[in-house]
Amino acid sequence: DWAVAMEDSNGQPHEVKEHTASHLRSQSVESLALLPKLALYQIHSATPDSGAFSDEVLEELRDLKKRAGCRIGLSTTGPDQATTIDLAIKHRDLFSCVQTTYNPLAQASGAALQRAQEAGLDIIVKEGMANGRLWHTPPPTLRNTAASMGVALDALVLGLVLAAPFRPQVLSGAVSVEQLQSNM
Repeated sequence: DWAVAMEDSNGQPHEVKEHTASHLRSQSVESLALLPKLALYQIHSATPDSGAFSDEVLEELRDLKKRAGCRIGLSTTGPDQATTIDLAIKHRDLFSCVQTTYNPLAQASGAALQRAQEAGLDIIVKEGMANGRLWHTPPPTLRNTAASMGVALDALVLGLVLAAPFRPQVLSGAVSVEQLQSNM
């Protein structure tokens, strides 16, 4: 067994999503120092209002793309993921990849992901197993379908996600060693 020791944060959030040009600049310098051959730089938890699409941040990302020779992507969060994806499509000269939630319980971004794929962006699906919810408490329809097909539940769920017309790469969202082994 393993565990990650967490220092007491004195009530402070463990991470802050700050989508400003100055923060991006300092993070990109750190990332490139650790990973000098970085292929994909992603802004995480972008929303339409997070600042990720401000002129200053977009300019900084363009500079990073040119300077590091890497692709630029983003991950989405919150209830407005489809709008965030559409903003990435609008700036497809910069963004080449979007990462968003999509699974049998969360399909609201499906049409936007299709538009992104048609615009030439690569699609990464996060939370393919809904952060373990589909493993522990699957809807009866999914559980019964998997049983009738003689396949593991995660094979059915991840297969459904992989079969989406926007042809995603899928992060399973496994939350235990058992789930990871089953996903493989």
